[in-house]
Amino acid sequence: TLISKGRPGIGNRFRLGHMINELTDNRTSFVASVMATEDNTTVTLSDYNTNVIFVSGGGDITTDSQNFILNAGQSIVFSGYSSELANLDGAIGALIESSKPIAVNSGNILGGIQSGRADICLDQIVSSSQIGKEYIFIEGNGTPEMEVPLIVADEDNTEVFVNGNPLASTTLNAGDYYLVPNSEYQGTTNKNI
Repeated sequence: TLISKGRPGIGNRFRLGHMINELTDNRTSFVASVMATEDNTTVTLSDYNTNVIFVSGGGDITTDSQNFILNAGQSIVFSGYSSELANLDGAIGALIESSKPIAVNSGNILGGIQSGRADICLDQIVSSSQIGKEYIFIEGNGTPEMEVPLIVADEDNTEVFVNGNPLASTTLNAGDYYLVPNSEYQGTTNKNI
């Protein structure tokens, strides 16, 4: 499922997220795409694990950051295979910044947090200017191991509070992530956090 966010999905600063692969194999571990809305847009991808290996038509990319110039309607796709250990979660929290407004999709093609299971999980994400402070997560029909919300911090010292608990479950720095344990879901049907 890919849900378009419309105008709120357009911005200049984004943090990537995807399912963590628990299995080192040759599936696509993560994928993200960026589309420019204006000509001469500079796009920079940075703040990812420096051991992540990106694949491209020209060969593997192993640089600490990547820069591209796109015109309106042009896009660039970033992806890597789960055969590389760093690719299992090393692109989560990666920073995409642009000189002009862009749209970003992020997720997995055949990603799986539980060994032997795989799914397509892609979504258009919103920019950091649209990030709120309160969210509701609804448990789906997956296994408990797969039904874990992913929180990615965009700023240092981001405290994560779950279910109104006055004590933070964790404190994250920019680009760090937290998987909210499935045990935090409340209710008997339509469980939520």
